[in-house]
Amino acid sequence: VAALMIVWWLLAASTGPEYFAFANGFVTSWFGDLVMFLSLWAIWYHTLAGVRHLIWDNAKMLEIDKAEMLGWMVIIGSAVLTVFSVVVLW
Repeated sequence: VAALMIVWWLLAASTGPEYFAFANGFVTSWFGDLVMFLSLWAIWYHTLAGVRHLIWDNAKMLEIDKAEMLGWMVIIGSAVLTVFSVVVLW
């Protein structure tokens, strides 16, 4: 959904100021902000989960307790990185 919103916003920017104002108002609304925030969280989660799988591909931390700890690290790390990204980019 975020990718479609970004493409729509870019197309509106090339169309004209009136249509861009409409698209920009939607993308920067509470709904647009929520979609972008959740998409950013999904990107960080996917990245950290990929790192977790790279660790497992090297036959490391495969024990149940360590694998569960890695899972929590992915969840907490993605939340922290999302908030950090929003604060820095704001």
